[in-house]
Amino acid sequence: MTKTVLIVVILSLGVSAPTFAGPSCNTSFRFIGFVTESDSAFIIGVRNEGECSDSHVVRIVVQSDSATSVQEVRIGMESWNGVTKFIETLHHEEPVVFSDSLDDWISLESDLKMRLGTPSQDLQAKFAKWKKAVGFGAWYWNRDEGISGIVMPEIRGGDLKLISFYPQGLYYNYRFERVCYFPRSGYVFIITHNDRYADEFDSENGYLLLRLQ
Repeated sequence: MTKTVLIVVILSLGVSAPTFAGPSCNTSFRFIGFVTESDSAFIIGVRNEGECSDSHVVRIVVQSDSATSVQEVRIGMESWNGVTKFIETLHHEEPVVFSDSLDDWISLESDLKMRLGTPSQDLQAKFAKWKKAVGFGAWYWNRDEGISGIVMPEIRGGDLKLISFYPQGLYYNYRFERVCYFPRSGYVFIITHNDRYADEFDSENGYLLLRLQ
Protein backbone atom coordinates (compact mmCIF):
# COMPACT_ATOMS: atom_id res chain seq x y z
CA MET A 1 0.00 0.00 0.00
CA THR A 2 1.18 3.50 -0.78
CA LYS A 3 0.38 6.78 0.89
CA THR A 4 -1.70 7.84 -2.12
CA VAL A 5 -3.93 4.77 -1.98
CA LEU A 6 -4.92 5.29 1.65
CA ILE A 7 -5.56 9.01 1.26
CA VAL A 8 -7.63 8.45 -1.90
CA VAL A 9 -9.74 5.89 -0.03
CA ILE A 10 -10.23 8.32 2.87
CA LEU A 11 -11.21 11.15 0.55
CA SER A 12 -13.65 8.94 -1.35
CA LEU A 13 -15.57 8.30 1.87
CA GLY A 14 -16.61 11.92 2.23
CA VAL A 15 -14.84 15.20 2.98
CA SER A 16 -16.20 17.83 5.35
CA ALA A 17 -15.57 21.55 5.15
CA PRO A 18 -13.04 22.80 7.71
CA THR A 19 -14.32 24.84 10.63
CA PHE A 20 -12.04 26.79 12.91
CA ALA A 21 -12.18 26.25 16.65
CA GLY A 22 -13.58 28.92 18.92
CA PRO A 23 -14.78 29.35 22.53
CA SER A 24 -16.69 26.42 24.05
CA CYS A 25 -15.08 23.94 21.68
CA ASN A 26 -14.29 20.44 22.93
CA THR A 27 -11.88 18.16 21.06
CA SER A 28 -11.99 14.36 21.34
CA PHE A 29 -9.93 11.63 19.70
CA ARG A 30 -10.31 8.05 18.53
CA PHE A 31 -7.64 5.58 17.52
CA ILE A 32 -8.68 4.23 14.11
CA GLY A 33 -5.80 1.99 13.10
CA PHE A 34 -2.07 1.34 12.75
CA VAL A 35 -1.12 0.27 9.23
CA THR A 36 2.13 -1.72 9.14
CA GLU A 37 2.77 -1.77 5.41
CA SER A 38 6.03 -0.43 3.95
CA ASP A 39 4.68 3.05 4.74
CA SER A 40 3.66 2.43 8.37
CA ALA A 41 1.17 4.99 9.69
CA PHE A 42 -1.13 5.70 12.60
CA ILE A 43 -4.63 6.93 11.68
CA ILE A 44 -6.30 9.04 14.36
CA GLY A 45 -9.80 10.54 14.32
CA VAL A 46 -10.24 14.09 15.66
CA ARG A 47 -13.67 15.49 16.49
CA ASN A 48 -14.50 19.07 17.50
CA GLU A 49 -17.83 19.85 19.17
CA GLY A 50 -19.50 22.92 20.64
CA GLU A 51 -19.21 26.24 18.88
CA CYS A 52 -16.91 24.54 16.42
CA SER A 53 -18.09 21.65 14.28
CA ASP A 54 -15.45 19.68 12.47
CA SER A 55 -14.00 16.20 12.15
CA HIS A 56 -10.92 14.94 10.37
CA VAL A 57 -8.32 12.21 10.48
CA VAL A 58 -4.65 12.63 11.22
CA ARG A 59 -2.16 10.34 9.47
CA ILE A 60 1.19 9.99 11.25
CA VAL A 61 3.76 8.21 9.11
CA VAL A 62 6.36 6.53 11.31
CA GLN A 63 9.71 4.94 10.72
CA SER A 64 11.08 3.18 13.79
CA ASP A 65 11.54 5.91 16.41
CA SER A 66 10.66 8.99 14.36
CA ALA A 67 7.66 10.53 12.60
CA THR A 68 8.45 11.27 8.97
CA SER A 69 5.25 13.23 8.26
CA VAL A 70 1.96 14.26 9.84
CA GLN A 71 -1.02 14.99 7.59
CA GLU A 72 -4.64 16.00 8.19
CA VAL A 73 -7.47 14.94 5.89
CA ARG A 74 -10.93 16.48 6.34
CA ILE A 75 -13.50 13.72 6.60
CA GLY A 76 -16.87 13.38 8.31
CA MET A 77 -17.26 11.12 11.35
CA GLU A 78 -19.80 8.99 9.50
CA SER A 79 -16.92 7.74 7.35
CA TRP A 80 -14.54 6.75 10.16
CA ASN A 81 -15.89 3.20 10.32
CA GLY A 82 -15.27 2.85 6.59
CA VAL A 83 -11.63 3.83 7.10
CA THR A 84 -11.39 1.29 9.94
CA LYS A 85 -12.75 -1.50 7.73
CA PHE A 86 -10.34 -0.61 4.94
CA ILE A 87 -7.37 -0.68 7.34
CA GLU A 88 -8.45 -4.16 8.46
CA THR A 89 -7.83 -5.40 4.89
CA LEU A 90 -4.20 -4.26 5.11
CA HIS A 91 -1.31 -5.40 7.27
CA HIS A 92 -1.97 -3.78 10.63
CA GLU A 93 -1.26 -4.22 14.33
CA GLU A 94 -4.02 -4.34 16.92
CA PRO A 95 -3.25 -2.68 20.27
CA VAL A 96 -3.79 -3.76 23.84
CA VAL A 97 -6.17 -1.04 25.12
CA PHE A 98 -6.32 0.29 28.68
CA SER A 99 -9.21 2.58 29.66
CA ASP A 100 -9.76 1.93 33.38
CA SER A 101 -7.69 2.70 36.51
CA LEU A 102 -5.31 4.92 34.56
CA ASP A 103 -4.29 7.07 37.56
CA ASP A 104 -1.97 4.36 38.90
CA TRP A 105 0.68 2.13 37.37
CA ILE A 106 -0.49 0.49 34.13
CA SER A 107 0.96 -2.97 33.46
CA LEU A 108 1.72 -2.92 29.74
CA GLU A 109 3.50 -6.27 30.25
CA SER A 110 4.56 -8.21 33.33
CA ASP A 111 7.91 -6.39 33.49
CA LEU A 112 6.81 -3.10 31.92
CA LYS A 113 4.74 -0.52 33.79
CA MET A 114 3.79 3.09 33.04
CA ARG A 115 1.97 5.89 34.83
CA LEU A 116 1.39 9.64 34.67
CA GLY A 117 4.55 11.65 35.13
CA THR A 118 4.99 14.65 37.41
CA PRO A 119 6.51 17.97 36.34
CA SER A 120 9.90 18.93 37.66
CA GLN A 121 10.21 21.95 39.94
CA ASP A 122 11.87 23.88 37.11
CA LEU A 123 8.98 23.12 34.75
CA GLN A 124 6.42 24.02 37.42
CA ALA A 125 8.09 27.40 37.91
CA LYS A 126 8.35 28.01 34.17
CA PHE A 127 4.70 27.12 33.56
CA ALA A 128 3.49 29.30 36.44
CA LYS A 129 5.47 32.23 35.04
CA TRP A 130 4.19 31.61 31.51
CA LYS A 131 0.57 31.26 32.68
CA LYS A 132 0.76 34.56 34.57
CA ALA A 133 2.49 36.48 31.78
CA VAL A 134 0.86 34.88 28.72
CA GLY A 135 -1.66 32.22 29.66
CA PHE A 136 -2.98 31.66 26.14
CA GLY A 137 -3.92 28.27 24.73
CA ALA A 138 -1.67 25.22 24.74
CA TRP A 139 -0.59 25.77 21.14
CA TYR A 140 1.50 28.77 22.24
CA TRP A 141 3.08 26.85 25.12
CA ASN A 142 3.97 23.97 22.77
CA ARG A 143 5.33 26.39 20.18
CA ASP A 144 7.58 28.08 22.72
CA GLU A 145 8.68 25.04 24.76
CA GLY A 146 8.39 22.11 22.38
CA ILE A 147 9.18 18.71 23.86
CA SER A 148 10.70 20.27 27.00
CA GLY A 149 7.21 21.56 27.93
CA ILE A 150 5.66 18.08 27.89
CA VAL A 151 5.46 16.05 31.10
CA MET A 152 6.42 12.59 29.88
CA PRO A 153 4.87 9.43 31.36
CA GLU A 154 6.96 7.64 33.96
CA ILE A 155 7.98 4.11 33.01
CA ARG A 156 9.58 1.11 34.71
CA GLY A 157 11.29 -1.62 32.69
CA GLY A 158 12.19 0.49 29.66
CA ASP A 159 12.56 3.97 28.18
CA LEU A 160 10.13 5.99 26.09
CA LYS A 161 10.81 8.35 23.20
CA LEU A 162 8.24 10.90 22.05
CA ILE A 163 7.41 10.45 18.37
CA SER A 164 4.53 12.88 17.81
CA PHE A 165 1.92 14.91 19.72
CA TYR A 166 -1.20 16.94 18.99
CA PRO A 167 -0.01 20.58 18.98
CA GLN A 168 -3.18 22.00 20.59
CA GLY A 169 -3.12 19.67 23.58
CA LEU A 170 -1.67 20.63 26.96
CA TYR A 171 0.56 17.96 28.47
CA TYR A 172 0.97 19.57 31.88
CA ASN A 173 -1.32 18.47 34.72
CA TYR A 174 -3.18 16.23 32.29
CA ARG A 175 -4.54 12.71 32.71
CA PHE A 176 -4.72 9.58 30.60
CA GLU A 177 -8.08 8.92 28.96
CA ARG A 178 -7.05 5.86 26.93
CA VAL A 179 -3.76 4.01 26.43
CA CYS A 180 -3.06 1.79 23.40
CA TYR A 181 0.02 -0.43 23.61
CA PHE A 182 1.46 -2.19 20.56
CA PRO A 183 3.64 -5.03 21.92
CA ARG A 184 4.99 -6.13 18.52
CA SER A 185 6.28 -2.73 17.41
CA GLY A 186 6.79 -1.13 20.82
CA TYR A 187 4.61 1.94 20.23
CA VAL A 188 2.39 3.52 22.90
CA PHE A 189 -0.47 5.81 21.86
CA ILE A 190 -2.09 7.86 24.64
CA ILE A 191 -5.25 9.97 24.40
CA THR A 192 -4.92 12.73 26.99
CA HIS A 193 -7.46 14.90 28.80
CA ASN A 194 -6.87 18.39 30.17
CA ASP A 195 -9.66 20.70 31.33
CA ARG A 196 -7.61 23.74 32.29
CA TYR A 197 -10.14 25.86 30.39
CA ALA A 198 -13.19 23.70 31.09
CA ASP A 199 -15.17 26.51 32.72
CA GLU A 200 -14.13 29.22 30.30
CA PHE A 201 -12.77 28.33 26.88
CA ASP A 202 -11.68 25.30 24.87
CA SER A 203 -10.59 21.92 26.16
CA GLU A 204 -6.91 21.16 25.72
CA ASN A 205 -7.14 17.42 25.12
CA GLY A 206 -4.58 15.76 22.90
CA TYR A 207 -2.56 12.66 22.16
CA LEU A 208 1.00 11.45 22.64
CA LEU A 209 2.63 8.86 20.38
CA LEU A 210 5.69 7.25 21.98
CA ARG A 211 7.97 4.29 21.33
CA LEU A 212 9.83 1.98 23.68
CA GLN A 213 13.61 2.17 23.37
